[in-house]
Amino acid sequence: MTDRHGLVASLPHMVLPIQSRSFSVAVATLFLFFLANELPVDVVDGLLFHGHASARSHSQLQVSRDIVSSFPSSFENEMSTVDDRIPIRSFPPLEQAIKTAVLDNQEANRVFHGRGGLFDGCEHITLDWFPPVWLLTSHHIKVFPSELAQIQQHLQQQFRLDDDSPPINFVYQHRTINSTASTQVLCGSVPEPHVVTENGMKFYISLLQGQNQGIFLDMKNGRDWVRRNASGKIVLNLFAYTCGFSIAALMGGATEVINMDMARGCLKMGQRNHELNDVSDGSRARFFAHDIFKSWGKIRKLGPYGMIVVDPPSYQKGSFVAKDDYRKIIKRLPGFLEDNGLVMLCLNAPELDSAWLQEEVTQAAPELTFVERLASPSNFPAKDSERALKVLVYKKSPKNWD
Repeated sequence: MTDRHGLVASLPHMVLPIQSRSFSVAVATLFLFFLANELPVDVVDGLLFHGHASARSHSQLQVSRDIVSSFPSSFENEMSTVDDRIPIRSFPPLEQAIKTAVLDNQEANRVFHGRGGLFDGCEHITLDWFPPVWLLTSHHIKVFPSELAQIQQHLQQQFRLDDDSPPINFVYQHRTINSTASTQVLCGSVPEPHVVTENGMKFYISLLQGQNQGIFLDMKNGRDWVRRNASGKIVLNLFAYTCGFSIAALMGGATEVINMDMARGCLKMGQRNHELNDVSDGSRARFFAHDIFKSWGKIRKLGPYGMIVVDPPSYQKGSFVAKDDYRKIIKRLPGFLEDNGLVMLCLNAPELDSAWLQEEVTQAAPELTFVERLASPSNFPAKDSERALKVLVYKKSPKNWD
């Protein structure tokens, strides 16, 4: 028997024999599962594997839509009803999280975080509460209609008051390996405009337009830290996105916040967020749709700063790649900070750990002293915290004139 220990751990372990003359219904079903999820398969010793079977020599078959043309003519007919043939997976940890969830009618919240790797069979799933809407997100591996119906039923049973109450609002988003997203409203509706809160701050969000809803829930502790430490400071918010850190800083007593991001649309949403929170005074919040790497002179002119927040994308082709570009920013920070100024550095690349970021600071900005690493919110548990969000706080040491 072929060794199967090389299978991708986060995927269901499925192995089926390949018939020499024709594909069985089961094999056709399994192949569509691969096609739908853009997953690789292996063919080893007459067995069809998903994932990678073993390190020893074998023939790897990368599934793509092109392969369908070489399958028997009956294959596409078999695929048409495949959703009914794939066994319904159950997700007990998700179901338990639904049963025990305590919700606020306004507060956005991560209810289930399978992405942390602590729940077998659920590593691809998250469930968020964006009042009054539930958002289920699957990463790379699809949740099939029969399974979605099962999850929806659990939500209805737990949170629908009675049969006369309106149905829950339930949205499903599938994110592919290629970072594209398909989103569908499965039940109820999504309000427009859609506003949620976090610790008294209000944010516009959009669940139906791509992967980024307008607020990253795993950064809650970062926004809390900014709010607690911004009093009396001029704050520089780099890669500002929709300006959540700016809202937090101004509500924490910052005298001024400079928001900079290349994405003009995100900054416009950020301006709306400021208006929503009654912190839109033009003298306290400013917005610049600039390329940060071409704006060092303007950034310096608007400083010095008592706090700088750096929250870049881990990878954005053509504008920022953490491994290559983060140091270019770090080395500039001491020159922008006042003595004892604070820096919050954020890193969301799973392949880069906190030690990498600390070494970048040590090499590029030795004037900065490490203060602390902020913990992730408790509802974002992770088997390996180094693959999760990293948020490090530094302080600029005052000059020693001795």
